[in-house]
Amino acid sequence: MSHSTGNVCFADGTPPETTGVLDWETAALAEPRTELGYLLFYWRDDGDPTPGLGAIRARYGDDHPDAVAEVAAAAEHGFYRYANRPGSPSRRELIDRYEARTGLAFDHGRFYRAHAALGLAAVWEDSHARRVAAGEPTDWEPLLDYTAAVTASIVDGEFEA
Repeated sequence: MSHSTGNVCFADGTPPETTGVLDWETAALAEPRTELGYLLFYWRDDGDPTPGLGAIRARYGDDHPDAVAEVAAAAEHGFYRYANRPGSPSRRELIDRYEARTGLAFDHGRFYRAHAALGLAAVWEDSHARRVAAGEPTDWEPLLDYTAAVTASIVDGEFEA
């Protein structure tokens, strides 16, 4: 899909087109399926297992009620709130589109989703650690614990596709 930038045009009058997007947070030369794994980690399909939130609520609920509420919302809807709304594609449909458009098979999807989760958790843990070191408040811990639980579910094969 291309997107015109409005009134901006090249010297010959043609508008520029977006042909790619660079995610500066995770920019790396890597296996192309990694980005799909990253998207699918965030996605939630109806019927996905929900890691228990009881331990997270018991551990953090009094100290980090907003963060626990955010984790509960992620457990219900996924990290992307629109991922399981009516009309949203399933993970399988996203994979099928990816394979059709790239010509690449998305084998070993559990690996790519778990890899994405661990990479993301490392970034979040670093943010949390910097705040702790600076003496700043942080409520990253409930999210990190939930991410670990989702990652374990992916590794154990509880999430399909």
